[in-house]
Amino acid sequence: MTSAREKYCLSPTGGHTDHTHAGGAEGRTRLDAPLFGPADTRAGWPGVDLAGTGPAIALRSWQARDLPIFHALLDDPLVWKHMPQRYPAPLTRDEAEQLIAVANLSGHHEVRAVLADGQPVGQVRLEFHDGGRAEVSYWLGRDAWGRGIAARALGLMLDGIETRHPQITRLFARIRPANTGSIRVAEKVGLRVEGDDPADPDWLIYARRTR
Repeated sequence: MTSAREKYCLSPTGGHTDHTHAGGAEGRTRLDAPLFGPADTRAGWPGVDLAGTGPAIALRSWQARDLPIFHALLDDPLVWKHMPQRYPAPLTRDEAEQLIAVANLSGHHEVRAVLADGQPVGQVRLEFHDGGRAEVSYWLGRDAWGRGIAARALGLMLDGIETRHPQITRLFARIRPANTGSIRVAEKVGLRVEGDDPADPDWLIYARRTR
């Protein structure tokens, strides 16, 4: 993470019930792009979860045409409540466009929009660290809270991770103790509390090994 704008996009594992701290990019998506783009078609992608009685959940890259809904989802102080960054009050459309661009940069992370019945409702992300570690994070817009979407989306993101990213041996998330919704999401995908974050005791570390 090298800039404030990147931090907004790359680190949210905060927000409210289903949140964790757990465009100008190369190949900006055309407005008529299909649901799943080239970045989503390598081994293990795309993922679609039709289980249960809730909405169909799918993951794909953020697209330029998502800007209005991406901006509406993130320009909400409650979504930022448990994030490590402050709500920019307000988040401008230009900033939202830059965040989509950052999300689609590759190398240091993997970011996917969460779709519920085809509609973007939030984001899941893997940030790659040294030593075979990856940090998971996720946020959802307020209307998607409390519907089990975050756990299903994160499960899709982590499904097949051993094939897509064989170098990753440990997953972790940073979650505020008061963010009980995110704690439940982390536990549903097998992350277990290890204690306070040594770098900041205001956060808990939840983690598991991939193999």
